[in-house]
Amino acid sequence: MRTKDLRFWISMSVLATTATYCLFSNTGSQFVDELPWLYFVAWLAIVFSVVGKRIPAANVFKPSSLLLLYVSTFFLFGTVSYRFDLVFDTADRHSLYAFKDLGYITAYILSGFMILLAVWRVQYTKGNVRSECGAGSLPERKPTGRRRFKGVLLSVSILFLCTALKLFELSPGFLDPAAPFVVAALYLSSYSYREFPEVRIAVYALLTVVLASVFYDDRRLVAFLLFTLFFMEYSNRSGVTLSPGVLWKGVGVIVGFVALVVGMSILRGVGGFGVDSLFSALANVTDYFRMEDSLAMLFHNLEFAPTFFHTYDAVQYCIESGHYLYGETIVKVLFLLVPREAFEIKPDSMVHLYTSTLYPDYRYVGGSWVPNIFAEAYWNFGYVAGLAYLAALLWILDLIYLRQYSRLSSPSCIEGVLFLSCYYYLVFLFRGSGIDLFMYYCALSYFTCLVYRIFGEASRLGRRVRWQ
Repeated sequence: MRTKDLRFWISMSVLATTATYCLFSNTGSQFVDELPWLYFVAWLAIVFSVVGKRIPAANVFKPSSLLLLYVSTFFLFGTVSYRFDLVFDTADRHSLYAFKDLGYITAYILSGFMILLAVWRVQYTKGNVRSECGAGSLPERKPTGRRRFKGVLLSVSILFLCTALKLFELSPGFLDPAAPFVVAALYLSSYSYREFPEVRIAVYALLTVVLASVFYDDRRLVAFLLFTLFFMEYSNRSGVTLSPGVLWKGVGVIVGFVALVVGMSILRGVGGFGVDSLFSALANVTDYFRMEDSLAMLFHNLEFAPTFFHTYDAVQYCIESGHYLYGETIVKVLFLLVPREAFEIKPDSMVHLYTSTLYPDYRYVGGSWVPNIFAEAYWNFGYVAGLAYLAALLWILDLIYLRQYSRLSSPSCIEGVLFLSCYYYLVFLFRGSGIDLFMYYCALSYFTCLVYRIFGEASRLGRRVRWQ
């Protein structure tokens, strides 16, 4: 048996054993205390299978493996927050201990890990990213320096325009200025990566800080941008190795990201520091960590505890009520352009249905809680059919990823940016925001890229190129 196959079957065995244990375990405080260890074992099994020196990095970043790593990591830290009382909302902590089906829900999540790992493995066995990128691809003429300069100038203009729309609240209701802002930031990042690699890290840092300063009320944008830049930097490597240099870079990125998240929280008023700019907020980061419950607030801001709790809460409610949506939140994407005034029975999103059902007062004042994609699958189809839906969805996303990955090697910078922009919103989908919003932001990204085409940056938008 080959090493890759052996690693896969060992991981599957570990996940199956852990899921079986959870299925027959008792609920209550003892099981809650065991959850961090269970998810730590699951996380190790996933990493052991999908990450390695002989596995091309591009395959590690496929949607199926990305979902596995995202959910297992967030649930690991989420369970740690409950185990060590690092929960900002104490009502959630008491509610979790009262859940009657903790073992069953955990077994459902771990079973999902097994199925997604199988999807990843089958796709990897049949054809990896490099072989797909070489099939049927055509070369494309590299844009001239003048066209590249137009792209840079257009990107800077878009950044200023979106900043003005955000600060002065001038954006029309159908347009989120964050979407074109992200496209412009990714273009400048990709341009520096290709043309000026010696200064690209400084460009990444500058764009990240600007994004955090303008959209300080949405820390997710910063997290997704940093992850997408990490993907752009490392996805073309022949394997994943944790060298000292990579580890130090990773530590630096994590420390910088945490500082930005804390600074954005301070700027929103947390702690009562009375600051009016991100730089003033960053100067108070050390004071923030001296506050009582600062670590619990950090886990809350990073969405570790809320993502874990509300996913479990949503599945627990569905188990008790026996009510399923039968695809309602999924077909909502078909009504994306239809206003609710014109079609009163337009399907609602998972976020709205969950929050309004379980937390109506919070929803009434505009708040929302977001169970992740595992909870949405269960609410729509239950245990078995929900996992089948996840497998089908990730199979399709993996296929699209395999077909479109070659855009990153295109001589046309905007080709790679279009791919990166859609990849950027994958975690948005996995987090639980819904296929409809995922498609909405991908569409905004596409139309923003069309603006670049109009200005002549790319000679042919949408052509694939041979892997170099």
